[in-house]
Amino acid sequence: MKDSCVSAWGKGVTCLMTLITWPLVLEASAIYHVRLNTTEFVGTARHLTFDFVSGAAPLNFARISDFTTDGRRGRGAARGGPVSGGLIDGVGPAFATVDDFSFYNQLIVPMDSVGTQSSFDLELSERVAASSVTPDAFAFFFANSDEAAAFPTVDPFGTNSLFAIDVNGQPGGDLSVFAPMRFVPPDTLVMGNSTDDVPSGSRILGRLQFRSIIPNPSSGDVRLVYAIPAPGGDLRVRIFDVAGRLMAEPFVGKRAPGIWTTVWDARDTKGRAISAGVYLAEVEMGGQALVRRVVLTR
Repeated sequence: MKDSCVSAWGKGVTCLMTLITWPLVLEASAIYHVRLNTTEFVGTARHLTFDFVSGAAPLNFARISDFTTDGRRGRGAARGGPVSGGLIDGVGPAFATVDDFSFYNQLIVPMDSVGTQSSFDLELSERVAASSVTPDAFAFFFANSDEAAAFPTVDPFGTNSLFAIDVNGQPGGDLSVFAPMRFVPPDTLVMGNSTDDVPSGSRILGRLQFRSIIPNPSSGDVRLVYAIPAPGGDLRVRIFDVAGRLMAEPFVGKRAPGIWTTVWDARDTKGRAISAGVYLAEVEMGGQALVRRVVLTR
């Protein structure tokens, strides 16, 4: 295992994605399972807010399906691009599709009376125009009825999102998860208690970012290049397989702000060569988790 710094600066996301080349378009999709523990809000009114911001080329959709809750939901509201499905009219199958035909697209699902749990599946298409510079971005929020965040998260953008996904042309995109939500490999996002699960220590002042994972696909060593915001802190880099099992931990330790490279030698924790397949690289610091796919060939 090597680590160096460059100065200054079953059905889910782990499914093998089919890449289809259209004229100027790369198409794929990812599915995440989202589980919310809402016991501390029982009986109150809250909003589940799904934001879809269109980038340079509006091409994508977000589909929320299998929405369940033991509370009472009301009639949904839509802003921006077309939104359809039972989450809008408050009756029928609890699903919705949000298309990014305008810059700002939003689905609000009001919980007239919050129960102890809510859950849904999220499918996000990943069509990226070859000329696109600014990616589409999807984010999820748990809000008060006045649309302000119900509690703080470690999202450094100040919007208190629980997770965000950039559609950037990489398989699976970049998934950013913010405490109190956490990433459970391979494809589940879980929110526990909203106050106890937020780290009390120092927080980084920006979002973790992948600069590159090269080569990808790879038949050998993989270079994970990522940016750490100020003030830095304790960093953990882990590799999981598509069953969610921890395969390797290329780096654990402190890192200062800057652009860093961790080299994964495509071996597991016991030094054995890992077979070809799709894996998940996770970079974690200060309550943030950043996830991207890695493909090994042999």
